[in-house]
Amino acid sequence: MFTRGAFLEQKKEPALSSDIELFDTPDYVYIPLMEERKHVTERNFNTSRLSPLYVPDDPEEAKVYPGIGGFYKEDVSLTGPDGKPHSYARINLIDHLPQKSLPSFPLYNITPDDIISLAYEYGVRDELDGVSLHVKLRKMREQNVPLVIGDALEDQPLVSSRTALVLQRTDEVVKGLELAQKAVGAASGEVWFYGEMGDIRSKIPRQYRDTPFRRPSIPYPAKYNLVLRGKAKENQFIGVGALYHLYRAVAYHYPQNTCFLTVGGDCIAAPVNVEAPIGTPLHQLLVFGGISEEPARVVMGGAMTGVCVDNLSLPVTCTTTSLYAFYDRAPSRYLECCGCGKCVSICPAGLLPYALYKNSRSGRWEACARFGVQDCIECGLCSYICASRVNLVEHIKNAKQALEGGEAL
Repeated sequence: MFTRGAFLEQKKEPALSSDIELFDTPDYVYIPLMEERKHVTERNFNTSRLSPLYVPDDPEEAKVYPGIGGFYKEDVSLTGPDGKPHSYARINLIDHLPQKSLPSFPLYNITPDDIISLAYEYGVRDELDGVSLHVKLRKMREQNVPLVIGDALEDQPLVSSRTALVLQRTDEVVKGLELAQKAVGAASGEVWFYGEMGDIRSKIPRQYRDTPFRRPSIPYPAKYNLVLRGKAKENQFIGVGALYHLYRAVAYHYPQNTCFLTVGGDCIAAPVNVEAPIGTPLHQLLVFGGISEEPARVVMGGAMTGVCVDNLSLPVTCTTTSLYAFYDRAPSRYLECCGCGKCVSICPAGLLPYALYKNSRSGRWEACARFGVQDCIECGLCSYICASRVNLVEHIKNAKQALEGGEAL
């Protein structure tokens, strides 16, 4: 059974203090095989990271590019974080030579439609939710969004991959934001950081070129609270990783085949932010990060909302922002809820997590519905603050799944 997140101290790891490291030569990568995508080539073929491996039938999807130049080896099935088997093509690396630099294309006469088309053509997806960026840009234009926000709101402990991307590759991110503004016809654009990250305040500029860098001081989960309090709208946010890849797609006609993630945890000798090919197996990234000992627990995704994984052959995707390896295992047993009420006081959605937990544990799904279980945003704060160390969000998620007609865990 996959559990969520880890119980962590509220602190930042030193990954932000080093440069983003490029891990460009994994031994192999896994590319997802999906029925709605058609193969461009037959089996036993060479792949190039500059040529699409799949062309989608669905116009809401983007093209898919291999993370490395390589050779098709075999089809494999891996159990994902959702507990279900998924099909992948294994691509073995055959060329360790660095990618040649590409000529840049002029941007001064680029049209909004050109930008959206290139986002589709080169497979750009938003790391915030995995949605194809050309779809987001088109919808934002239809909705007349006045402000585009580059989202670097990393409010979970230990994560710094998007913050590092903005600080270290500022020019590309800001130019990507300017292209997104032009595509949607927005009057302005801003990059937002998490305002409570006091250890990096001095490193964040107030603006770059004509783009302001804002640090809204607001509690976790920051994006949810910003929308809830009317300081922003849900449809204004684009991940800074997607903006970076948008710039590369438009300026260099280069596809999105990498992601940015933090590799950390107490099993990692020196936590680091990494740019890695999409499809890289988790165990190769742990080795690259300098794993010092066999981990007892590996968490993929945010420290508060990620999932614990047992299969380290699973590949990273465009939405993977972090990977942690820990010595300690998840607690094998928990105390019963002590009724302290901390989970109620901290829930940003105004729910009663302890009541949801007790009803879910007893299989009373309709009672969970009456207590508003579907309004839970799964931020993990209730589990994080629980004095009895009960993983409340796991029980809440179980109830939501049961009410949606799925099989409860």
